[in-house]
Amino acid sequence: MEPDAFARVMAVVAESDDVILCREARRLGLSKRELEYVHGARVQPLVRGTVAIPPVRDPPRAAARAAQLATPSGVLSHETATDVRNHRPRPRCGSS
Repeated sequence: MEPDAFARVMAVVAESDDVILCREARRLGLSKRELEYVHGARVQPLVRGTVAIPPVRDPPRAAARAAQLATPSGVLSHETATDVRNHRPRPRCGSS
């Protein structure tokens, strides 16, 4: 892995909740094989075309950012936005 390419990707993901578009990571110099390696080691499923670069500091926020990056004209629902902003855990089905 080219150290400069990895440093460029890390600079981007530091500002985007540890998530980057695969095409952006490729543009910054990561190879397809390196992306596949990172993609296979990810902590949680993300939106197609995005990859989380470990360590992921806040998985729910990273998932929301992946959705936002993959669909730039979309918006987060009020519930998801509240969860991410306030870090409020969602209740599990069947619990009160």
